[in-house]
Amino acid sequence: MRSLWAKATDDSGNVINTEEAVRAHLVGKDLAPYCHHRLSATEVTGKDGGPIETITAITPEMTVKEAADAYAATLNARD
Repeated sequence: MRSLWAKATDDSGNVINTEEAVRAHLVGKDLAPYCHHRLSATEVTGKDGGPIETITAITPEMTVKEAADAYAATLNARD
């Protein structure tokens, strides 16, 4: 692709050979899936495909120990 693009452009990057530029584009389009990751959608659901359960266990009034214990309890609740 780069060699085709080099043939299609001058030193300033201006296209001087449209046919080679089109070929470079087509090669790049075909190779892109092998060079770049695709973005994909991921659906996140709760248990058995239901809604996600949210747990608010930590509040600003808690001490660090209370917050840590509350967080640890939420981890254990998932098991």
